[in-house]
Amino acid sequence: MKTAEWQYKRNQGRIALEYNTLKKHKSILKIIYIMETIYELPSEKGYTIYTKSQCSFCVKSKTLLKAEAFTMIDCDEYIIDDKDSFLQFIEGLIGKSYRTFPMIFHDGKFLGGYAETKEHYEKACAFADAFSNEFADM
Repeated sequence: MKTAEWQYKRNQGRIALEYNTLKKHKSILKIIYIMETIYELPSEKGYTIYTKSQCSFCVKSKTLLKAEAFTMIDCDEYIIDDKDSFLQFIEGLIGKSYRTFPMIFHDGKFLGGYAETKEHYEKACAFADAFSNEFADM
């Protein structure tokens, strides 16, 4: 195995291990160090949107979730500084390659992009409405 290939696999494993360790111990630490760059982890409460400028689906996602508490993480600098390292970080978080924006998490769990988030949000709103209507009838 070539050195670069070994380092890549080693870094992938370290990312996943560190993230799982943080989640397991519910640490308040919200950053992770990878190759001298600091990336912010998704929030354990509410929505987290990894966004970039000039992204129409990022704007749609922020509009969709405007009534909710959400954390927005601007990724422009990450992409300019080291796009591959950032995408490797995301892959370590979600367990698969994902290269489009926005990247949205809810309560620390990956949802997907705008379409997946819209579906999730609409279901959550419908459930909340049904639940509140059930108690209103009592």
